Amino acid sequence: MRVLIGVNHALMRYGLIQLIKDVHEVEYIVTAESKEEVLKALRKYPFDYLFIHEAIPGALNFSSIVQEGEPELHIVFIAESSVNEMKQRVSVVQESMDIDSWMRALTRIMKGERIRRSAVQEELEMAGGLSSRETEVFQLKLEGYSVRDSARFLGIKSKTVENHRRNISKKLHLKSNKDWIKKGRELGYL
Repeated sequence: MRVLIGVNHALMRYGLIQLIKDVHEVEYIVTAESKEEVLKALRKYPFDYLFIHEAIPGALNFSSIVQEGEPELHIVFIAESSVNEMKQRVSVVQESMDIDSWMRALTRIMKGERIRRSAVQEELEMAGGLSSRETEVFQLKLEGYSVRDSARFLGIKSKTVENHRRNISKKLHLKSNKDWIKKGRELGYL
């Protein structure tokens, strides 16, 4: 496996290299700290996977980087928050996932799967049949957001957030804040 990592944070880059090596045998790994370095490496070497962080500095836009890669290049976009809409050949993982979720996501990606949402979102939806909006509301509550703050963050009304929280409580059988925290831990979010 040939990997290009476009992450400018040294600790995150090192951790990702170690995770990749734990999940799959690697032929080589090239690292880049800017979008321009990513583009230069794509032109110089063939890669199977490109892991690129949304906050990587540089003047180029992501679409020019995606277009430069070979058609079989699997792109993994590392986002600070949930991203639902990306190009067909792009997987999206959340930076804030715990180590177990990262391992599961990387294993799935190495098997050729495309991940559009975080592993936490997928597990929540499977566990309780939550919609993607309910999953976002669930995550925000676990992060300590109030109803008003959640509404402001999501661009919806407070009453809508209250309705989502009530539906989540019913679907996941949550009666107290303690139950929310316990479910968040079970699903690997906390």
